[in-house]
Amino acid sequence: ATAQNNLGTALVRLGERETGTKRLELAVAAHFEALEERPRGKVPLDWAISQINLGTSLLALGQREPGTKRLEEALAASQEALKEITQVDAPLLWAGTQSNLGNAFFTLGKREGRTERLESGVAAYGEALEEYTRESVPLEWARTQNNLGIALETIGRLEQAAESFRFALQVLTPENHFLLFTAATNNLSRVRERLRAARQQAP
Repeated sequence: ATAQNNLGTALVRLGERETGTKRLELAVAAHFEALEERPRGKVPLDWAISQINLGTSLLALGQREPGTKRLEEALAASQEALKEITQVDAPLLWAGTQSNLGNAFFTLGKREGRTERLESGVAAYGEALEEYTRESVPLEWARTQNNLGIALETIGRLEQAAESFRFALQVLTPENHFLLFTAATNNLSRVRERLRAARQQAP
C-alpha cells in the first residue's frame, strides 16, 4: 500500500506538469489500489491518508476532464478522510484536508456556476485557517489565504478578497515562493481595479 501511495503521488506530480491525463489516470488507479489494501476497520488513519491522496489525484484529473464526475469523487474522498482525521488529533492534517475540500468545492462551483458550492469552498478554507496559522506554517497560511481570496472574489465579496490577498502578501516574497507571490500580487491588483470600477459606477 505504501508503494502504491508513493507511486500515485509521484504520478500526480508528473501529470500536473504535462498536458494530458494518462499519468493522472494512473495516479488515481494507484491510490484506489492503496485504499483497498488499507481497510478503514484495521488502519483508520492510513485509510484516511489514502483518501486524501486519492482526492488530490481525482481533483487534478477532474480539472483536466470535462464534466463533474471526477470532481464529485474528489470531494467525496476528502469528506471520507475527515471521518477519521480530527482537528484535535491531527490539526495540520485536518487543515490540509479542509483545504483540499475547499479546492474541490471551488472547482465544482466554478464549473457548475453554483454559488452554494463556492460558499462551501470559502467555509472550508476558513476551517483550514484555524490550524494553518501564519506563525506555525506561514507558506500554507499564505497559500490558503490566496485560495480564499479567489473564492471570495468569485462570489463578489471583493473587500474580503482583497484582505485575503493582502494577508498572503505579508508572507510571500519573490524569494520564498515566486509563483505564488506573483499570483497573489496579480490577484490583489485585479480586485483593487474591480473595486475602483465599482466605486466609480456607484451613484
